[in-house]
Amino acid sequence: MPEIPSALSVIPELPDIKDAEQNIDHPGDHRPVLFEYYRYAGLMANFAARIERESRSANPIGEVEWTVLRGLLNRVSKLVLVNVKLSHDGYSGEGTTIIDRSIFESACKALWLMNGKNGDEFQKYLADGLKQEIEFSEYVKSTAQTERRQLTEFEQRLVSRVDNTVATSKLSHDQVKATRKIDNLKAITESIGLNDLTYMVAMKLGSHAVHGTWPALLSHYLQRDEDGIFRARDADCETGDIQYVSITQITLNTLKRWCDWALSPSPERKLFMQRLDYAKALSWECYKKSVDNRDGQSFRDRFQKTPDN
Repeated sequence: MPEIPSALSVIPELPDIKDAEQNIDHPGDHRPVLFEYYRYAGLMANFAARIERESRSANPIGEVEWTVLRGLLNRVSKLVLVNVKLSHDGYSGEGTTIIDRSIFESACKALWLMNGKNGDEFQKYLADGLKQEIEFSEYVKSTAQTERRQLTEFEQRLVSRVDNTVATSKLSHDQVKATRKIDNLKAITESIGLNDLTYMVAMKLGSHAVHGTWPALLSHYLQRDEDGIFRARDADCETGDIQYVSITQITLNTLKRWCDWALSPSPERKLFMQRLDYAKALSWECYKKSVDNRDGQSFRDRFQKTPDN
């Protein structure tokens, strides 16, 4: 029977940041170190996604539920590692912001699913995507019926693909169509304990990069010259330190919750959790150093002022 890999050499070790620290050019810019913790979060998500449901250390969880979380964790991992490739030199901010928005949403949905306050979260998650597939399949079939013809070979493959996709969810077409709509992102973030500011910054403002709004064009794609004319901006958009630390934190938080949800107590789980905790704390401390040294204002003063101050 498959088992959770044991031995210290298997669970990803914390990054050695000595080389990264030597690449810090300014005391207010710790991105080389934050980059290493960002990459580490992606590696840990990949490790978790590869643990088998049949493991003796795994909690008794349904096949579909386990598979959904495996897919979400692997999505987080793969997208983080894509951004590692894009931003290894500190740039490609126009691309990394789009991908980070997707990572953040997937991590939030994973937390929402595991918290399971209403008991129907997994079905709503599955049906959310499948409803569109079924709608497409029914459109193809209704078009052929309206034209009084049989499905073409290509159309039949499309319909069969949809049927096979729905079957993997263990739901029928009728069950999918009858399922209530998935919670909106604001409700999801509230249910996992994130505040309104986090939702606004990560989700609402983060969507600018995805949809190419005017603020996004000004941030990454246009640059005003000395004459006040907007020119096409070169590929000089940096990936921000807040991107590295926010994705690291939400990914590691998701993995901590996954450990409680998926794994029974064991020495390997304890070690895994310890490394998650260390990485969370170290990446956050590193970010605080950046902020403290960037503008002479302490991290506490900058981020913890009350509205009355």
